[in-house]
Amino acid sequence: MVQSTNIWANIRREWGDDLRPTVASLNNAANLLYRLKPLNLLPEIAQRGYWPTVILSRNNKPVDIEVLDLHFELNVYPPLVPGPLFDVCKFDAECETDLVRLVETLKGSLK
Repeated sequence: MVQSTNIWANIRREWGDDLRPTVASLNNAANLLYRLKPLNLLPEIAQRGYWPTVILSRNNKPVDIEVLDLHFELNVYPPLVPGPLFDVCKFDAECETDLVRLVETLKGSLK
């Protein structure tokens, strides 16, 4: 997906040039961000995960999305789910139906 605007402009990125996520995870994250922007669901923070992934999160919301090379993982934490652990929902990055489900699930989690 090619877009003309910088989708990352208002997202605080917490990684240096030497510890960047993979190109594939950055591309998948940008694809998701373009879907979230019209819904006013852009994350506030993007961090590099343990693996060279992208973790998208919002302040004060017990939800984050880990963006990997081939899929997304939506992590929902207590109190939105019974604790003490968290729920992980996996979505294929190449499947349009999964991307739509991810956005809809995220919308429901951020109400």
